[in-house]
Amino acid sequence: MSWPKWTLIAVGLTAACSLTACSSGSSSGSGSTTTTPESKAGTIAATAWKNVAQGTFAKKNWTVDAARSSAGWRCYDVQGVASASGSTTTTVAGGPTRDGRAVHCIAPSPSTDTKPFVAFVNGTDGPNWVLVGAAADGVKKVSIVFGNGTTSKLNVDPKSRLVIWKGPASVKPKQIRTDNTTCTIAATSSDQANLCAGVTAAA
Repeated sequence: MSWPKWTLIAVGLTAACSLTACSSGSSSGSGSTTTTPESKAGTIAATAWKNVAQGTFAKKNWTVDAARSSAGWRCYDVQGVASASGSTTTTVAGGPTRDGRAVHCIAPSPSTDTKPFVAFVNGTDGPNWVLVGAAADGVKKVSIVFGNGTTSKLNVDPKSRLVIWKGPASVKPKQIRTDNTTCTIAATSSDQANLCAGVTAAA
């Protein structure tokens, strides 16, 4: 089963970014340097941040900026999406900050420090389901698993490592499969085991 991928236009770029996300972007740092010396993820210079994707969810604009830290971690600053009834979440994790905001960082390869996939935008938007997430550098295959057990391979942007999928909510997206691991993106009160990073447990 295959569903159409979302097409995104990135402000400030000379060309449209199609399929999953932008592979390059403009710097959007405000001039402040992000530092947390005690973090395994290292530090990030303000000028390192690049806008890699943007869109709308629930009639609100969201953006994803990405940067590589001094320790080689991939870090993401997601703005414009707030947690809503457990279906959508902007994930933060300990480590570098940007303009006072915590950002989510993924280790250079899958490890016990971070999970192999993190969801930034995830849930229903009208009749559709929207998923925006990122896969760790070492992850080779990412698929979405639907309620009936079928799967669809997802494209991973080679530079930003972002994954973007939009399809009908009626197919009941349930899980994300990365190589040999699986995590849940549609948490229910009866099934909250092994949630993907960034997915809020159901009430």
